[in-house]
Amino acid sequence: MTLNGKVVVEQGTKADPERDVICIDGAPLKRQERLLYFLLHKPKGYVTTVSDPQGRPTVMELMKKCLERVYPVGRLDYASEGCC
Repeated sequence: MTLNGKVVVEQGTKADPERDVICIDGAPLKRQERLLYFLLHKPKGYVTTVSDPQGRPTVMELMKKCLERVYPVGRLDYASEGCC
Protein backbone atom coordinates (compact mmCIF):
# COMPACT_ATOMS: atom_id res chain seq x y z
CA MET A 1 0.00 0.00 0.00
CA THR A 2 1.16 3.51 -0.75
CA LEU A 3 0.00 6.78 0.73
CA ASN A 4 0.71 9.85 -1.40
CA GLY A 5 3.33 7.88 -3.35
CA LYS A 6 5.19 6.53 -0.30
CA VAL A 7 5.10 2.90 0.84
CA VAL A 8 3.34 2.56 4.19
CA VAL A 9 5.42 0.49 6.61
CA GLU A 10 3.94 1.54 9.95
CA GLN A 11 0.72 -0.12 11.05
CA GLY A 12 -1.98 2.37 12.07
CA THR A 13 -0.87 5.11 9.68
CA LYS A 14 -3.66 7.68 9.31
CA ALA A 15 -4.98 8.89 5.94
CA ASP A 16 -7.72 11.22 4.79
CA PRO A 17 -9.53 9.62 1.83
CA GLU A 18 -10.72 13.07 0.68
CA ARG A 19 -7.21 14.55 0.41
CA ASP A 20 -4.72 11.67 0.28
CA VAL A 21 -3.95 9.35 -2.63
CA ILE A 22 -4.20 5.78 -1.32
CA CYS A 23 -3.11 2.91 -3.60
CA ILE A 24 -3.35 -0.84 -3.09
CA ASP A 25 -1.17 -2.95 -5.40
CA GLY A 26 -0.59 0.19 -7.51
CA ALA A 27 -4.29 0.90 -8.06
CA PRO A 28 -5.85 3.98 -6.42
CA LEU A 29 -8.84 3.44 -4.16
CA LYS A 30 -12.07 4.79 -5.59
CA ARG A 31 -13.37 7.85 -3.84
CA GLN A 32 -16.78 7.64 -2.24
CA GLU A 33 -19.50 9.16 -4.39
CA ARG A 34 -20.77 12.48 -3.09
CA LEU A 35 -24.52 12.39 -2.57
CA LEU A 36 -26.68 15.49 -2.90
CA TYR A 37 -30.33 15.76 -1.94
CA PHE A 38 -32.69 18.38 -3.37
CA LEU A 39 -36.16 19.32 -2.20
CA LEU A 40 -38.14 20.59 -5.17
CA HIS A 41 -41.50 22.32 -5.10
CA LYS A 42 -43.11 20.81 -8.20
CA PRO A 43 -45.45 23.15 -10.04
CA LYS A 44 -48.64 21.92 -11.67
CA GLY A 45 -48.15 20.65 -15.20
CA TYR A 46 -45.02 18.57 -14.55
CA VAL A 47 -44.71 14.86 -13.80
CA THR A 48 -42.24 13.46 -11.28
CA THR A 49 -40.26 11.12 -13.50
CA VAL A 50 -37.15 11.08 -15.68
CA SER A 51 -39.08 10.74 -18.94
CA ASP A 52 -42.73 10.59 -19.91
CA PRO A 53 -44.01 8.50 -22.85
CA GLN A 54 -46.91 10.95 -23.22
CA GLY A 55 -44.49 13.82 -23.78
CA ARG A 56 -45.52 15.85 -20.71
CA PRO A 57 -42.92 18.08 -19.05
CA THR A 58 -40.96 16.34 -16.28
CA VAL A 59 -39.21 17.63 -13.17
CA MET A 60 -35.95 16.85 -14.96
CA GLU A 61 -36.53 19.98 -17.03
CA LEU A 62 -36.55 21.99 -13.80
CA MET A 63 -33.23 20.40 -12.77
CA LYS A 64 -31.41 20.63 -16.11
CA LYS A 65 -28.69 22.95 -14.76
CA CYS A 66 -27.73 20.33 -12.18
CA LEU A 67 -24.62 18.51 -13.46
CA GLU A 68 -25.05 15.46 -11.23
CA ARG A 69 -27.33 12.51 -12.02
CA VAL A 70 -30.81 13.20 -10.60
CA TYR A 71 -33.16 10.45 -9.38
CA PRO A 72 -36.71 11.77 -8.79
CA VAL A 73 -38.31 9.99 -5.83
CA GLY A 74 -41.56 11.81 -5.06
CA ARG A 75 -44.76 10.80 -6.82
CA LEU A 76 -46.98 13.78 -7.48
CA ASP A 77 -49.29 13.56 -10.45
CA TYR A 78 -49.45 16.01 -13.32
CA ALA A 79 -52.14 18.23 -11.75
CA SER A 80 -50.58 18.30 -8.25
CA GLU A 81 -48.05 20.72 -6.87
CA GLY A 82 -45.86 20.48 -3.82
CA CYS A 83 -42.58 19.10 -2.54
CA CYS A 84 -41.17 16.00 -4.15
